[in-house]
Amino acid sequence: MAAHPFSLVCFRLRADDDANAALLAGVNGTGRVHLTHTRVAGRYTLRLAIGSPQSTEAHIDEAWRLLTEKANTLQTP
Repeated sequence: MAAHPFSLVCFRLRADDDANAALLAGVNGTGRVHLTHTRVAGRYTLRLAIGSPQSTEAHIDEAWRLLTEKANTLQTP
């Protein structure tokens, strides 16, 4: 959705804002990762920061797994 000059990745599903908000709530509800959101060009956009020196590839893999699992459970138009 936007350039990533630091360790902040902005992305969204190819779905409406409600589906993206549901994805955020579902992932955050696991307590395993914490995403935030913003609006880019008026569209609800998820944000994942991966800048901690303690972050490992395993952390990123887990975040991706959670995002994928939750996205696959959503009903999108």
